[in-house]
Amino acid sequence: MIPHGAWIPQADRNGFRHKLGVDEVTPLAGIFGFLKPYKRIPESLRAFRRLTRLVPEAKMILVGEPHPDLPLDPMIASMGLSANVRVLGFTPEPDFVGYLAACDFVLNLRYPTVGESSGTLLRALGLGKATLVSEVGSFRELPDDVCIKVPVGPGEEDTIFEYLNLLASRPDIARELGARAREYVERECGWASVAQRYA
Repeated sequence: MIPHGAWIPQADRNGFRHKLGVDEVTPLAGIFGFLKPYKRIPESLRAFRRLTRLVPEAKMILVGEPHPDLPLDPMIASMGLSANVRVLGFTPEPDFVGYLAACDFVLNLRYPTVGESSGTLLRALGLGKATLVSEVGSFRELPDDVCIKVPVGPGEEDTIFEYLNLLASRPDIARELGARAREYVERECGWASVAQRYA
């Protein structure tokens, strides 16, 4: 095991929401990092489309460099999501962190996996974001009370939708999950504490 440490970044949540044209209460989901096919983006978009039928004002941002094998703009348009989903593309690190902070919940799904850890995931948890991860590889090792684990395979889209609907309709649950996530990162993932445990 090679532990992955994390810094707790600082960011202006409401400032970046204003930059996106999103008010303080509109549910905002995000997918971050290199937007590769294995990040379950089509499944996430289909689940989010179902959410918009119940919560029409909900928004999603995709932040990171698009992948040529995953044409996002046509996919989003074909699902009728152009008014709800924006692809921001590659952003400098301060903006990347700011957009993470702006979100109410984050999807950090991936399959297949080679067992890698995700720096973006630890940033999201450190920022206190309610986060969905795929129940595979190293993500299974995360405590069950700091993130939501989504099984891959049949029913995956249904599960993503149900959790998105829960988090959008019960922001108190999203905040509680995010608070536990931040506490976990502060306690277990700071670079100093990682260095001490594995020195």
